[in-house]
Amino acid sequence: MSILSIDFETRSTVELKKSGVYPYAQHKDTGIWCMAWSFGADEEPEIWVPPTAEHALLFPMFAGLPSRVVQHIYEHGEIRAWNAQFERVIWNEIMVRRYGAPGVKLEQWVCSAAEAAAMSLPRYLAGAAQVLGVKQQKDDKGYQQMLRMARPRKINEDGSVIWWDIPERKAILFEYCKQDVRTEQSIVQALRRLQPREREVYLLDQRINDRGVRIDTELVRAAQMIVDVGITRANARIDDPSRTTGA
Repeated sequence: MSILSIDFETRSTVELKKSGVYPYAQHKDTGIWCMAWSFGADEEPEIWVPPTAEHALLFPMFAGLPSRVVQHIYEHGEIRAWNAQFERVIWNEIMVRRYGAPGVKLEQWVCSAAEAAAMSLPRYLAGAAQVLGVKQQKDDKGYQQMLRMARPRKINEDGSVIWWDIPERKAILFEYCKQDVRTEQSIVQALRRLQPREREVYLLDQRINDRGVRIDTELVRAAQMIVDVGITRANARIDDPSRTTGA
C-alpha cells in the first residue's frame, strides 16, 4: 500500500512558537488554509481546502476529502509528514472536530523528520534537502508568504480578524505547500525507516506529549522565586561590586 504524504498550511492569532502545537490547534481562531496530499514517491501533489458553508451542505461527510484519502485512512494506511506531530494534532483538533474527517490512529503516522534525525541529518526540511542534494528543494519565496499568511492581516477593534484572503497570495501559498510535499518525497527516498526500537521510542514520545507530564507546580513556583531573588542580587552586585546583598 502506498504511503499518503500530507502537509498543512494554517493561520491563527496564536503564535505557534510561543504556545506549542496543542493550544495552537485548539484555539478558535486557528484555521487551515490548505492541505497538500500525494500518494507514493512520484505522484504530483494535489490541494484540499476547507469547505465553505455552501460546500459543506453539498459534502456533509469528510469535508469533501478525496475518496482515496478517506479509504486509505479506513484501511489503516500510513500517513507521512515532516514533523508529523503538527499534522497529527491539526488533524485531530481541526480536521476531525470541525470537518468530520475520519480519525487517524497514532500508529498510522510516520515522521520523516524523525527518520532524518535518526540518520544525523537536519530536522528542518530545507536543511535536509540541501544536505542530501535532492532534486526538489524548499520554496524560499513561498516560505516568506507562508509566514505572512500564518498571521492576521488585521485585527479590528471589535476583535474580528481579517486574513490574507487574496487569490493571488493563496495561489502562491498552495504551490508552496505542494512543494513541501515534493521536497519531502525526494528526501524520503534517501532515508531509512526507523528501526523497531526507534519506532517504539517515537510513539512513546508522542503519547507523552499527548498526555502531558505531571509536575509539582508549587515546587516550580518556589524554585522560580529563588531564581528571581538570585538574579536580582547578582545584578545588584554587577551594578555595584562593593554592594553587599546579604546572605
